[in-house]
Amino acid sequence: MSQGNERSATVEQVKSEVRQTIEELRTLARSEVPFDQFCETLLSKVVPLTGAHGGVIWQFKGNQGFQPVFGHGARHNAIGADNERHQQMLTEVAKSQQPLCVASESVTDLPEAGNMLLIAVPIEDRQSRIWGSLELLQRGDIPEETQQGYVKFTTQIATLFPRWQEQHDLRNASSTQDQWAERVTFMREVHKSVDLNDTAYAIANEVRRLLHADRVAVAIESGGQYKLKAVSSQDRFDNRANVVKKLGHIVTSSIKSSTPLWLTGDTTNLPPKLASQVNEYLDESHSRTFAVVPLILAPTVKKNDELKRRKDLPSKKIGGLVIEFFDQEVNQSQIEQDLTLINDESTKALGNALVTSDVFMLPLWRALGKLRDNLWTNYRGRTIAGLTAFGLVIGLLCFYPAQMKLKVDGVLQPQIRNTLFSELDARVETVHHDHGDVVKKGDLLITLKSKQLEQRRVEIYGQIDTLEKQIENLRTQLLKQKDLKADDRVVMGSNVDQLSIERNGLVELLGLIDKQTESLQIFSPIDGVVVTWDAKGRLEDLPVTANQPLISVARLEGPWQVELLIPQNKVGYITEAMLEGKEPLPADFLLSTNPNLRHKGRLVSISNRAEVNPQGLTEYRAVVEIDGESELGQPMAGAGVTSRINCGRQPLGFVWGYQIYDFLRTRVFF
Repeated sequence: MSQGNERSATVEQVKSEVRQTIEELRTLARSEVPFDQFCETLLSKVVPLTGAHGGVIWQFKGNQGFQPVFGHGARHNAIGADNERHQQMLTEVAKSQQPLCVASESVTDLPEAGNMLLIAVPIEDRQSRIWGSLELLQRGDIPEETQQGYVKFTTQIATLFPRWQEQHDLRNASSTQDQWAERVTFMREVHKSVDLNDTAYAIANEVRRLLHADRVAVAIESGGQYKLKAVSSQDRFDNRANVVKKLGHIVTSSIKSSTPLWLTGDTTNLPPKLASQVNEYLDESHSRTFAVVPLILAPTVKKNDELKRRKDLPSKKIGGLVIEFFDQEVNQSQIEQDLTLINDESTKALGNALVTSDVFMLPLWRALGKLRDNLWTNYRGRTIAGLTAFGLVIGLLCFYPAQMKLKVDGVLQPQIRNTLFSELDARVETVHHDHGDVVKKGDLLITLKSKQLEQRRVEIYGQIDTLEKQIENLRTQLLKQKDLKADDRVVMGSNVDQLSIERNGLVELLGLIDKQTESLQIFSPIDGVVVTWDAKGRLEDLPVTANQPLISVARLEGPWQVELLIPQNKVGYITEAMLEGKEPLPADFLLSTNPNLRHKGRLVSISNRAEVNPQGLTEYRAVVEIDGESELGQPMAGAGVTSRINCGRQPLGFVWGYQIYDFLRTRVFF
């Protein structure tokens, strides 16, 4: 065979290997392998196939820049994440969304990088956003015409990442679809009726089905006691039965004492009276998991004069759920998400049913309502006039445009501020600056003291001293006892070495404790003013835990911004308006410190991640830039703000009743 034929056969063999590798990786991207295994397998195949020195997968992590997440090959770590020129190269690849091929000498002077050719291609996610970069550390002696082949191959490999993500998202959606269907069914069933008996039985049966429990009972408060209203899978039960009475006593004692009750056989942590009641009941029911979930209804406060005086009313305990598993031990954490949904929806459903059942002479009013409907049908003219007027009102509400302005609460904050935290469990010894003090960057703010560190330091010094004495004693014996056998000398020498290693380890540990001691002094990271109120009075001599916020420093001379907390039922309309207008939304706001002046601003950003406030409501953070900060006067950090965000024009009826529309769409028609 001629030399040309041999070269052609070799090229065809390489192409066949490349096609086979790409097909294998495509199959891998469609499989259920974890992301770590996918990246590891991909690099382990690509690097040997291309004959490269190594391959690296970089992920873009915001302010941290590009960070290596996976690498393969002998020299994959030749260029670190702290190389600024290399970071600039990866940033250029991400911005242009085009592959880049450069020599290693242009991004680093490190000798370990050697003479290499760096081939970097962008990695996108399913939404065509830059996720990171795939870099191939190729040999530096590759001809220029061959480089394009490697670039094309590497680019083709990078397209497998969004395919893996697509398959991953599809699998997750499929696995949770059934769970959400069960939850939606639960919410629909418990809110189907406002009759108290029907609602109680619906809750008992649906909770049993959703949690796969063996028995669920619903107890309702009546005259200070809690009596069973419904038991799952039982249309009737005798309230005078001994086991039913015992269960009612347990629910009453548990809810009155506000003792969370979730038992898997151990009652030692319960109050003696409650523990005795539970043990007597379990002797008859033989449940391995027994729980009482209180249903607490928060008071409804509306903005009118009659109810403003009732804001301080406590929450009302309207009942409780009794959940039992006969043959298995179920921890509360295993069903925490479903339990939260059950608690919220059951409380709302029972609350609505109780309000309806408290209506005076309800059966009579229902009968009168049916009678009125029957009589009204005989008046055709009035009906036509009423329908015409109703149609005109509906037309006005559906077609007349009005500005939709959503009211959102927030706070006024300086843009430049820092909250400082404790890195260790300690005690505040000295607060050097109080509220309103002007500080410079690097000024000492707080000095902490940790008795644990001090005690540990003393212990280590004592251990080091003991080891040094033992070492000195052994060395003295080796020098003085000339008649020791060779084996004994070897043993004593080994002991000396072992003790020396232990001493060196303690010395290193002492160094770590010194570094931790340095963190007990907290310095200001910026020039600014201490905004924590009464810092000295509140913090001095206060025990603190790791990651506990201590003191805040802010630059009060500006610039300022409004930070809003947008409820989840409003964030959809606001983001939709931002996408339609493709520019910041106008936002008017009033300061609680001076509500007589209206200020203007622009909503510039909304967080992509929701947060749960202390009341358990889901909110999204947003930032409003202020137009004309000089009009604020003397702003105060943390001042309350009421803002109205202009979301464009919508039909008048939708502007007035979008909350009703959302409720019907999610709770009735969904």
